[in-house]
Amino acid sequence: MKKHKGIVLIKLLAYLIGFPAIVAYAVLQSMPVIKDAATGTDNTSYFPYVYAGLIIVALMWLLYLLVAFITGHITKKRKTVRSAYVGTAVLAVFSFLLTAGVWFAIDKYVPPILSDATQSTIYYSDLEEDYADRAHTHSELLSVFIEMNIANNRLSGDPEVYRTEKYKNKEVQDLIKSSYNSINDDAYNNFNGPLINMANGGRLTIPVLIHLLLDDRAEPYQPFTNYTGEGRGEEHKDDPITWAILDMQQEIMQVELNLDDLLGSLLQDDMISNVISTLLTSYAIQGTIETINNAIPSEEILGAPIYIELTYDQALASVLIKLIPSSEKRGVFDYMRMAWFDSNYLLVAVISLFPIRNTFYIGSLLLCLSSLILGVARKKQYAGHGKMLKGTFSHANEIPLPQSNPNYGRIAYDPQNPNNQYSKTYQYPYV
Repeated sequence: MKKHKGIVLIKLLAYLIGFPAIVAYAVLQSMPVIKDAATGTDNTSYFPYVYAGLIIVALMWLLYLLVAFITGHITKKRKTVRSAYVGTAVLAVFSFLLTAGVWFAIDKYVPPILSDATQSTIYYSDLEEDYADRAHTHSELLSVFIEMNIANNRLSGDPEVYRTEKYKNKEVQDLIKSSYNSINDDAYNNFNGPLINMANGGRLTIPVLIHLLLDDRAEPYQPFTNYTGEGRGEEHKDDPITWAILDMQQEIMQVELNLDDLLGSLLQDDMISNVISTLLTSYAIQGTIETINNAIPSEEILGAPIYIELTYDQALASVLIKLIPSSEKRGVFDYMRMAWFDSNYLLVAVISLFPIRNTFYIGSLLLCLSSLILGVARKKQYAGHGKMLKGTFSHANEIPLPQSNPNYGRIAYDPQNPNNQYSKTYQYPYV
């Protein structure tokens, strides 16, 4: 009785150090993706996508339990050493293929999917090394988007509802989709020629910028939902709008002019320096800039607002000209992040796989060990405790021998044939 209880405890321990331990570790590793107060991550509103990794773990656990039940049932029914060995081998190999197969599949199939979904702007190695940081980035995108669009009144309901429901809110989902469609169809896709591919980072030189600002483009046709800024009244709030190239970057472009290089020794004269300072900071100059800012969005010029700021630092003899896009006021990110954001729920699902990948990477050998321990316990509990068939082969895995004839296996004497006393025999099974 004590031996039986000991075997049951060993089996229970084998189960606990297997999938239950793996599931607990997977949940712990997944928390920075789902919700982490320390980093401010909260992707819970992307249900069920943020739980994709844990859902896979649960399915793997069910498959493992199914195979464990089948192999255990066969061992219990047959009660042979061979069935115990075969069941143990099947369960151990299956557990390794189950766990290792998941991370092999992730390593093989996720990189091209990720590359296509983000136009090669998010790399597999980035997620592999720090998936928690990327999870925080995508959580922050949603929060910032909601705050931008509360500020510009595109989300015109109760702000706390949007902040609480986040992606679960249908209005937020629709706004994300319409914003991306607008900047994709009326910005990226309607710039002519190859210059749009030179609009990133350091390649956006002044000549390229001028072309992208002034060259002819296709007419916008995507509505920009519930936007009443830039003088758009209620009746035109859903009309399409025009985007400038700087909106594609959502970055302030700065041009710095060093007056020392331009004027040289003239700036050494205090009077000339003061005149220049007064002129550049005068109401006339600022009024001119304001006039330009108001004129730029007209269809005759750019059709999209770019806000110009001019500041003068007399001590450094430097004039700083800033070209500020309208994307933030309109409540959108740069084009690359809007492309991510449009598929943010899928990216969050992909990110949720990486804690599982790492868990199975570590847990595959642990699960194999658990399966082996379980197999040994089954052998002790079941094998050799059934009805054994005795006979010549009783030592050889209990192969049954027919016992119906009492003379089976013996040599009989025939009194009618004394010269051939061994002529009447029964078959003897030599081994």
